Amino acid sequence: MTDFGINTPQLVLLALLVVTIALTLGNTRRKLRQRGRSPSEYAREQVSRLKEQQGVKGDLEQLLIELHEAARRLNAQMDTKASRLEALIRDADARIIRLEQTLAASAPGSRVQSSPPQAGSPEIDVAVGDSTGGAEPSKSENPVRHRILSLAREGRNAVQIAQDTGVPPGEVQLILALHGASGPIPSPSPEA
Repeated sequence: MTDFGINTPQLVLLALLVVTIALTLGNTRRKLRQRGRSPSEYAREQVSRLKEQQGVKGDLEQLLIELHEAARRLNAQMDTKASRLEALIRDADARIIRLEQTLAASAPGSRVQSSPPQAGSPEIDVAVGDSTGGAEPSKSENPVRHRILSLAREGRNAVQIAQDTGVPPGEVQLILALHGASGPIPSPSPEA
């Protein structure tokens, strides 16, 4: 026993404990030095990483706000273009009806029904020509129409008629369809 009241095995155990603590601390300091930083540098590094993460988070939030605004602008542009397209379609439908009425008024004898541009609108029923429904107008009334009808009687199709007359194929088809609504294409009258 020693003067302090500690026996030798306890003293050896205490010495081993002190040596273990010293080695652990030395090992920890050596690892920090190998990394090239002290504990205060490590703490500063962690703080700067946190600030960097907060900056990235702020940048991401700003980017999300900008994306939201861009999506809102695109949606508004699409809505504007869709409403403009709808207005153009309504205008085109109205022009089609006026064209059908004009063609119907220039071709006496047949009846044309035009489909309305929107559901719920009244049907347009236009009477064309004289009440007998069979006589073809004279050449002086509409020579192009007369030529189209005579080529159709010869058995030519709309594309061939369009090439021969210089009239667009769609207009040829429309004239033939309008005239076909009143029956077969009549032969020209002997006076014509």
